[in-house]
Amino acid sequence: MISNLESASRIKSQFMANMSHEIRTPMNGIIGMTELTMDTELKPEQREYLEMVLSSANGLLTIINDILDFSKIEEGHLRLEYAEFNFRTTIYDTLKTLALSAHQKQLELICDIHPDIPDKLVGDPNRLRQVLAN
Repeated sequence: MISNLESASRIKSQFMANMSHEIRTPMNGIIGMTELTMDTELKPEQREYLEMVLSSANGLLTIINDILDFSKIEEGHLRLEYAEFNFRTTIYDTLKTLALSAHQKQLELICDIHPDIPDKLVGDPNRLRQVLAN
């Protein structure tokens, strides 16, 4: 019985990993084409919309990667990223994508970062975005 459960769990993890890879390819295409379009001459409003598309697409890519991470967690292979990143930019960009939804619900989204927190931090910016979005 345990062998069957382990086998089913392994099959599920492999399925999730395969599906994540299949979804990631077109998502990378969307991100790439959006970035190319942003390199053209755009009206400010169009640029803002494309920045939101890019941010949302990157957010979706993060979710896809989270599915892969779930598979890695089950296998005991998850690793956190340790990279220097701009804390404020990461926070503001993430919250900007959530602001429209908050506004539609007649909510005010406020971000107040203490001035003593440095701009550059070392950590996993994707995990930070995941925590904020969830």
